[in-house]
Amino acid sequence: MELRGADVLIPLAGLFAIVVVGLLIHYFIKRKVQSVARDGQDLISLVAELAHLAPWQYHQATDLFEFDDAFYAFYATNTAEEGAFLTPPEYVRRFVHPDDFALVEAEMNKILATAEKSGINVFDHRIVRRDGEIRHIVARVAFEKNHEGKIEKCYGVNQDITERKLMEAALQNSRDSLALAAELAKLGPWQYHPDKGLFEFGEEFYAIFGTTLAAEGRFKAREEYIRDFVHPEDRGIFDSPDIHKNYIHQIIRRDGEVRIVSVQGNIIRDDAGNIIHWYGATQDVTEHKQAEAALSRQTEQIRLIAYTDDLTGLSTRTHMSEWFGDEMKKARDGTATGCALFIDIDDLKTVNDTLGHTYGDAIIREAASRIKRLFSQQDFVGRFGGDEFLVIVPGNSDRQAIALIADALIEELRQEIEALG
Repeated sequence: MELRGADVLIPLAGLFAIVVVGLLIHYFIKRKVQSVARDGQDLISLVAELAHLAPWQYHQATDLFEFDDAFYAFYATNTAEEGAFLTPPEYVRRFVHPDDFALVEAEMNKILATAEKSGINVFDHRIVRRDGEIRHIVARVAFEKNHEGKIEKCYGVNQDITERKLMEAALQNSRDSLALAAELAKLGPWQYHPDKGLFEFGEEFYAIFGTTLAAEGRFKAREEYIRDFVHPEDRGIFDSPDIHKNYIHQIIRRDGEVRIVSVQGNIIRDDAGNIIHWYGATQDVTEHKQAEAALSRQTEQIRLIAYTDDLTGLSTRTHMSEWFGDEMKKARDGTATGCALFIDIDDLKTVNDTLGHTYGDAIIREAASRIKRLFSQQDFVGRFGGDEFLVIVPGNSDRQAIALIADALIEELRQEIEALG
């Protein structure tokens, strides 16, 4: 068969078209791969920047660190200023905080001395940037050794943890402040773990009981707490179904001292009513309770002074007014009845003027004693003022009975009084 030029041209043209298409496809695939790689590298760089990461590597053959601009950005400088390669002593001298020279040297010596063939060493230290700012970094150093124990590969990444350190310091300061406040307030927080059936206590809690976390342990069962610390007189409180509420009880500290604590708690339950979280605080309120008791005694003493007549020991006019007012209110409400007797001693002024007030006072005291003997504890007997007395007999409103009482009172007071001056 005769082969003409045109017949050859057509297949060659088709082949050329296929090659061109193939080259175009290869080109676009290569560009796509390069684009993806570039995007991936950009993403890695972005992640490193956001995470405050600076990679580096160490070349054993030349004993040099290799750094790039991303690394030097930590130190407020760049490769143009510092150079891409630094010896270890040079890096330490330029950037490590002087107080941490020994720390960095010791960590690097650990890597040289270890018998491990590979590993990662992590340590914190401070750096001094070119602008003078002191920062905290954590260095992660990965290494590989040959069969002779010499380093073949060494590389790592530094991470700026200054903000974390500041937050940790602030958190610790906050904890210290809370601990100090708890100590000053004698307040000990606690919580209950329903899944374990145990209470969890800390140092602040145990300080109230004169002991420590190390001596007692962090967890105690309810029965163990009662046995170890609750005063025997108050152990019955814990048998109440309302024990989850706030309550006050006595404790016995490890040194034997009896104190009073107030327990404040908060309970969270699920839909079925089961406790899922129970937490609260125990506070030593001994001094507060002692102050309350002292104030109560003082108030009672003041009340007794205000309500008790010095001469006769009977109630004063102030007390009578309050008591009589209460009885009158009950009478108006229909819930009480009774009678009131006013008593006046005749010619007491003559005794005072002729014999003196000493004799007059003796007569008043004797009269008060006689009046009081005629009435019961439920009756109110008071000195209204001077030589006047008031007797209130609650529950008795019968006129004849009252008349008999009045006659008996008059007869008693008619009897001679021997008054010694």
